[in-house]
Amino acid sequence: AGCHRGAYPKKNLNLESDKFLKSVLNVTSQEIGTLKLVDAQNPEKSYLLMKIRKDKGIKGSRMPDGTPPLKKEEIKTIEDWIFSLKESNPEKAKNPTPPDTTKNFKSNR
Repeated sequence: AGCHRGAYPKKNLNLESDKFLKSVLNVTSQEIGTLKLVDAQNPEKSYLLMKIRKDKGIKGSRMPDGTPPLKKEEIKTIEDWIFSLKESNPEKAKNPTPPDTTKNFKSNR
């Protein structure tokens, strides 16, 4: 969760495991109001993914900000999870299981 945890997370975006889905799934981005952070129906337009990949058209800097970029396999895990939401049945897209990052990701903070 890095900067995005605790009582006052950066950009009001709490990525702690118990708040993650509510914070990102089909939630409008504060930086680009026409995009959702994680768009279950249009995963290629998920702003969270765009930010971690540093895609063209993002506002501000790549995430995680001020630390080395995520490894390719870490980005792939997140990408696969986001794209799996579209392939899932509609009920699963409402209540998906977030990617298990505990064994793959190391906290930079």
